[in-house]
Amino acid sequence: MKIKENLKLRQVGSSFFIVDTNKEMVDFTDIFVLNKEAAFLWQEFQGKDFTVEAMVERLCSRYDVNHDTAQQDVEEMLNTWQVFGLLQ
Repeated sequence: MKIKENLKLRQVGSSFFIVDTNKEMVDFTDIFVLNKEAAFLWQEFQGKDFTVEAMVERLCSRYDVNHDTAQQDVEEMLNTWQVFGLLQ
């Protein structure tokens, strides 16, 4: 799995957004908001091939979360990213 290359994470204050850098004008219907944990994973894995397990391990090493909860959260997040076309 891999995050699409034309998508970039931007931070405004304490909020994190994904924007498509291939577009000349920003279409606000194409902006995706991430929480800080998802933004952390985006930064860690952008431009790299990754697996669900790699994300789970990285999430567990950074935050106080058990493996099963982290796996469920990562799977849900990646399903959402897939639905919205954020993955290759």
